Amino acid sequence: MNIKKIFKKQIAEELMKNGNNFQGTEINRNKIGFLVFLFEDTDKLRSDLDSITLRNKAKF
Repeated sequence: MNIKKIFKKQIAEELMKNGNNFQGTEINRNKIGFLVFLFEDTDKLRSDLDSITLRNKAKF
């Protein structure tokens, strides 16, 4: 099983709401005090990430 790391909490929450398989968190090694959200890397996750990214880019 491959893991995809998500660094933004807002995106992680949206992925969880969409039913993606949340695996847990780990401490961000580069930014102390921040978490990294871990998800199972699936086709659905990739598709949802594409949708979220396109929607966020359209806002700007």
